[in-house]
Amino acid sequence: MLAADRGPFDVLSVEGVLELLPSLATFPPATSKRSRSKRADRTRGAARILHRLLSFPGDGWQERWLVSGVDSGLDWDWIDLVTAEYGSAEAPRRAVTTDGLGCLLLARVVRPSYEFLQSYRTSGLYRHAKQEFGAESFGKVRQAGVARGMIPSHLSTAENCLMKVAFRTGRDLDRLTAEDLIAYHEWSRRTFAKAPAGLHAAWDLMRDAGLLSAALPLRRTVARGQLSTAAMVDRYSIQCRRVRDVLVRYLEERRPSLDYTSLQHLASRLVGAFWADIEKHHPGIDTLDLPTEVAEAWKERIRFITRDGREPTPRQTRTAVLTGVRAFYLDIQQWALEDPSWAAWAVPSPVRKADTGGFTKVKKKVRAKMHQRVRERLPRLPELVDTTEAHHCTQKNLLVAAQVAAVGEVFDYEGRHYRRISRREDRTKTRFQYRPEMVLIEDMATAEQFDVTRDEDEAFWAWAIIETLRHTGVRLEELLEVTHLALVPIGSPTPARSCPCCRSSRRKETRNGSC
Repeated sequence: MLAADRGPFDVLSVEGVLELLPSLATFPPATSKRSRSKRADRTRGAARILHRLLSFPGDGWQERWLVSGVDSGLDWDWIDLVTAEYGSAEAPRRAVTTDGLGCLLLARVVRPSYEFLQSYRTSGLYRHAKQEFGAESFGKVRQAGVARGMIPSHLSTAENCLMKVAFRTGRDLDRLTAEDLIAYHEWSRRTFAKAPAGLHAAWDLMRDAGLLSAALPLRRTVARGQLSTAAMVDRYSIQCRRVRDVLVRYLEERRPSLDYTSLQHLASRLVGAFWADIEKHHPGIDTLDLPTEVAEAWKERIRFITRDGREPTPRQTRTAVLTGVRAFYLDIQQWALEDPSWAAWAVPSPVRKADTGGFTKVKKKVRAKMHQRVRERLPRLPELVDTTEAHHCTQKNLLVAAQVAAVGEVFDYEGRHYRRISRREDRTKTRFQYRPEMVLIEDMATAEQFDVTRDEDEAFWAWAIIETLRHTGVRLEELLEVTHLALVPIGSPTPARSCPCCRSSRRKETRNGSC
């Protein structure tokens, strides 16, 4: 464990930690009998947890916290173990223990992991955290959210993200850095394959409040971009380091002459379909000079794609894989004539020329299949265009009709009765977040609910994509890279010049200058 992971009070005794708790801004004051009872309960709960942690080895509270397994957030039976030896009913017993734990977290005696914070669901802890980690700073964040027009649920989600980062780092809100928020983002991407809900908004609010000096939004800050060649190869977990290095070197040599997508396909064939498969079925192999039986077994295996729990399916790109592997061996043999450092890897190719026969035939077959698909679908293009335009028009008019209706009011559109509803009446569980401009309606006949704002937006972009593709003929890859800067006229018009006869502005003059 790094020293930076320890809290500021990591080496205090149990008595020292308990004496620290009354200094918390949220600790109940000793002004009434009820408040004194709460103070005693929280002190008693914190003492229970501290004595439980003392039963584990470690040089401080943080190390004992990690050894106990509580920080993993997977097993909450430890609360019962802590309180088992104490009397009273189970509910008060657990309440005392959890209140004591909250005090230890707020006092920064231990720094919980994001796994723990993800599973520890208590609104009271986060409510108190605003005062302990900088009430003034959280006030600035809330003001920035109001200025942006954020609804309360979005603002609360963003604040919860910031409080989790503060708990994990043990720092006040105004001392958090961009690296702290990025670390939370990376943990969530590793654990759930997505960014934490509200973190992008939290990043923007911190910037607006002047608490974060980042120049770019979080989305652009954490953008991965293109993988390096080494990272592209390491995705396949090659065991032999020497072969891994030569694969990286080979792809680096090929990279300048290939676009990124082609390079990814080549890496998938060489590293994934070829060498990773060889290592999987022949562990310990460390040479490109494959024995005949190994090479033949591999060529048989790549005829099919096998997945766990599924039937094998024929590999459509088998010839492309064989051609890529053969080119890999032949390139190394050719480069070894000019660069001796390649000589150690210049070995006979396991793929013979006869194995790649029919490659041209396969390419023609694929091209013919694509052309046939175009011939079958092209006559339906006018129907697709008309349907898309009609759908967009319908959704746009429905949105206009819904916007002028008050919440709870029933309105008619194209012979159907709809009622505008509030988000509290929304029964659709898939809408995780709500936008201020969201308009929700309910079909009175079917009770089906719609987000007409989103439906109109999707209808517009469907129409825009189809129109762009059919008028420009660009590929999907080019469409994804289109920005407003790419929307320029095909030909610039001739600048207008004044006519010498009538002094009017016109685009073109005759040779003699007359109109």
